[in-house]
Amino acid sequence: MTKRVSVRFNLNKKDELEAWEYLHSLRTESINREIIRMINLTRQMQDLREFLQQNLSGLLQAVPRQVDEPAGFSEDDLTVLDFVNSF
Repeated sequence: MTKRVSVRFNLNKKDELEAWEYLHSLRTESINREIIRMINLTRQMQDLREFLQQNLSGLLQAVPRQVDEPAGFSEDDLTVLDFVNSF
């Protein structure tokens, strides 16, 4: 079974013109196959991103956070650092 989709590029819009030019700059036998490859790769990258976000956030929450006062700083230095950190 074959399904067909038509895509229009408005070459007056910068992002659509860039996409058009990119597709036509590819050294490929089939733009159709390249578009399908890009769609699948984008989906795989999104799945990987979600997996990493779910798993790394859990791991990072399990890591104890230890904050030590910086050694060798005067009270004035610490005041300046607190001021800078407020931004």
